[in-house]
Amino acid sequence: MKKEIKAHFILPESGFRRVMSSPMSKKSKSRDKLLFVVSSLYCYQYKNFNPDYKGFIPLHSSILKKFLGNHSYTSFIKELMRLGMIERSGLYVPSQISRGYRLKEPFRSDKPILIKAKDKVITNKLIATRISEEQLLTDVDRFLFKNLRRMSFRVEDGLEQIKTDLEMNEAYTQYRFNSDFVSIVELADENFRFTRDQFGNRAHHNLTNMRSSLKKFLRVDGIDELIGLDIANSQPFLFNVILRKMYPSEIPKDVEHYINLTSNGNFYSYLKEHLNNNKSIKQIKKEFFGKVFFSRNFIYGRKNTNEYTLLMEQHFPTVYKAIWHCKRRNHKELPKALQQVESHIIIDTVIESVSTKNPNAFCITIHDEILTTMEHLKLVENKLLDGFDQFSLKPLIRLRKYSNIFAKKLA
Repeated sequence: MKKEIKAHFILPESGFRRVMSSPMSKKSKSRDKLLFVVSSLYCYQYKNFNPDYKGFIPLHSSILKKFLGNHSYTSFIKELMRLGMIERSGLYVPSQISRGYRLKEPFRSDKPILIKAKDKVITNKLIATRISEEQLLTDVDRFLFKNLRRMSFRVEDGLEQIKTDLEMNEAYTQYRFNSDFVSIVELADENFRFTRDQFGNRAHHNLTNMRSSLKKFLRVDGIDELIGLDIANSQPFLFNVILRKMYPSEIPKDVEHYINLTSNGNFYSYLKEHLNNNKSIKQIKKEFFGKVFFSRNFIYGRKNTNEYTLLMEQHFPTVYKAIWHCKRRNHKELPKALQQVESHIIIDTVIESVSTKNPNAFCITIHDEILTTMEHLKLVENKLLDGFDQFSLKPLIRLRKYSNIFAKKLA
């Protein structure tokens, strides 16, 4: 039996009702064309997971023409504007800047519903726009995408989980619910996406923003459960690669101390011990990134000084000087360098080596974390250790079995 092609629109509930009030929605093809625009605008903000994003989203005329018709696409845009559902930005430069659109409130932040595409032509066009393995440029990207396609999701359990979270957990927002809903439905629809960004060359796909509590519903080939391997103190530890390059032979004592702390996963505990506050490790980690790694060296012409920079200068003067040096031109240069180190080691070294050793092994990355199965755990562990051994570094690798969370230190 031929497998049914699945294509759904994810829509704000109030937005669907408003579309159905339009005379144009009486025909299934016109209905689906209106829903396509609304769904595209609604899902964009949640795929990119930026709760503060309220900007306009570029919809290229070529895409609108493909789905809505070469000569009639403007009529669907005008109808959604007449319905009071979308608004258009004024900025437009032919062949350079596409017109931007966004949903108006309350549609933009309303709870999502799932509506199946009715028109076969629209359904086939939606399927045709999905990325394929052949479109990816490198072997390692194709390997990762092939493994992404091996994944499935226990949809009913996942949806029940996020509904419960929304009702019981005050910190779990409607925005987070909507984002998780989009992720779950796209996996269920086998609507896989995969890109490498130009900033740090990181891989982004359906699992990138998925919460850990939802990964327990993921399966590989419908059977195997996932195990995650990540690096303790990952970003501070990755900075060791830069330090090794800056000090290839004689390593200053404070650099050696910093490398030892980050390699053993004790860096944030050390900060907590020497900071005069009662903040949690989680909060210290967040503030350290914001005030040391990713901050400007100067603010309004004055040196950026805070409790974290003072501690680094006192305890790790050479390390702090190296951090300062990396941000001397632009404070974004350091996070960019760290992400490039991460993607080079995790994807272009470790994953490439795994795929060469065993092309059928399952593993996929979520930035500095690698997901695999018990069958291939040892292979991935060894390759991860080998990836850092070239820099004479040995990370503390933490293991997490998502159906039964546990931690383990590797010898």
